Amino acid sequence: MLEGSNRVGGRMKAFELSGYTLEVGAQWIYGLGLNPIVTIANEYGLDFVEEEDTWTFRDKNGNDLTDDGDAEYELYEEVIEKLDNATRRLRCENTGDFTSQAGLRIYGWDAINNIAETVEFFENDFENGIESAAVSGKFLYPFEVFREHQNDEWHLVNDPRGYSYIVEKLKDSFITDSDNILMLNKIVTEIENWNGDNSEVLVHTEDGSIYEADFVILTFSLGVLQSEKVLFNPPLPKWKTNAIHKFGFAQYIILYLEFGTTFWDDTQAILYVQDRRGFFTAWLNMNTLFPDSNILQVSMVGSEAKAANRMSDDELVSEAVKVLRNMYPNETVPEPRNFTTFRWLSDPLTMGSFSYWTPAFTLEDMDDLMLQTGNLYYAGEHLNKTNHGYVHSAYTSGINTALDLITCIEDASKCNGLHNRKYAADHSKDCE
Repeated sequence: MLEGSNRVGGRMKAFELSGYTLEVGAQWIYGLGLNPIVTIANEYGLDFVEEEDTWTFRDKNGNDLTDDGDAEYELYEEVIEKLDNATRRLRCENTGDFTSQAGLRIYGWDAINNIAETVEFFENDFENGIESAAVSGKFLYPFEVFREHQNDEWHLVNDPRGYSYIVEKLKDSFITDSDNILMLNKIVTEIENWNGDNSEVLVHTEDGSIYEADFVILTFSLGVLQSEKVLFNPPLPKWKTNAIHKFGFAQYIILYLEFGTTFWDDTQAILYVQDRRGFFTAWLNMNTLFPDSNILQVSMVGSEAKAANRMSDDELVSEAVKVLRNMYPNETVPEPRNFTTFRWLSDPLTMGSFSYWTPAFTLEDMDDLMLQTGNLYYAGEHLNKTNHGYVHSAYTSGINTALDLITCIEDASKCNGLHNRKYAADHSKDCE
C-alpha cells in the first residue's frame, strides 16, 4: 500500500487550534440509519453531535434578515422537493440534462434578490462545492443519501482525535507496524505496463522506487486524475480519460478564526447577505460543537474558493474580519487571536475537495469512470451513482472495488466490475 502523504485519512484531516481539533476536510456524517460510517464511528467511539439546524441571516449593514431568509427557504424547500420528484422520473427517460439552477427555475424558484440567492448558495453551492449553474439538475440527488440510509439526521464530528481516527483504527485492525505493508510518503509519478496480460504492472514513485504488482487499485482523487500529473504508460484509453474529465471536482476552502470573546449570534449557521454570491457567506459557529471556544468557521466554494486560494493567509484573514465587522457594526470585532486553514486546491495529493455531477456527465460515463482498465482498478468517493462526494461513498467504493478484484483473480471471465455495477443497478427501482 503506497500512501503519498505522511498519514492515512486523505481528505479527512484536522488541525489543532488552542486545544480544539478542527476538521479542515470531511466533517459531516449524513444519515445515521444504514450509513456504514456510523457503525464504524460507534465501534471506535468517535464523538459527533447532531446538527442544530439553526441560522441567522445578516446583511452588510448588520441587519437581521432571518425572517426573510426563513420565508425564502420555505419556498425553496417546496421547489427542491418538486425537482427531486421530477428528476427521479427523468433519470429513467432518455432526456437531456440541465443545470440544477435551471431545474430550480423550472419548478418555481428564482433567486431574484440577495436573500434568496444566499439561501440557494447555502443549500446548493455550499453542499456541492460549486455554483448551482455548474451542477447537474437531472442527477442532483438532494435527498438520496438520506433515503438510502433511511435516516435524515446530519451530524458533525467533534472528536479531539479527529475524524480520521476511524481510518487509523481500521488500518490497525489488519496492519501492524512490523508488516511493512503500508508505506508513507510515496508519491506515485508513473504507472507502466498496466495493460499487459503477461507482465507486471510497474509503479514508479517520486523517490525513485519501483514497485511491481499483478494488479493495482488506484485511489487517486479525481482532481489528481484530472491534473494528469501521474503518467500512464501506455496512456489510458480515451473512454476512460473522457469520463475522468467530464465529472466535476469541487473547490472548497475552510478558514477557522479564534477570538478572545464571542460577539456573534448563537445559532449554528450565520449567513452573510450581500451582492457578491459566496463571498464569505457561510459561517459556522463552533461554539455549538465546542462550547466557549470562541471560534468561527467560514467556508468558500467554487470560484470564490479559487479566488481565496490566490490570497495570502494574512489577506484571507483580513477579508474575513472586514466581513464580520460589516455583519456586526454595533459590536467590537477584534483581530483574531489565532487562525488555521487548508488549501485543498494547492495540495498536489488532492487538487480539490470532492466530486459533483456535471450536466455533461451521463450514467454511461459513470460506468466508464468505475470500470477497470487492464490491470488497474479504481476506488474513491467519486465512484458512486447517487452518493458521490461523501466519506461513506469512499468507503463503499473501496469495498466494492476490492470485491471486483477478488472476483477477477478467482475467475478471469468475471473481470467486469460486477460489484460496482451491481451497486449502481440497485437504484433502477425508480424506473420500474
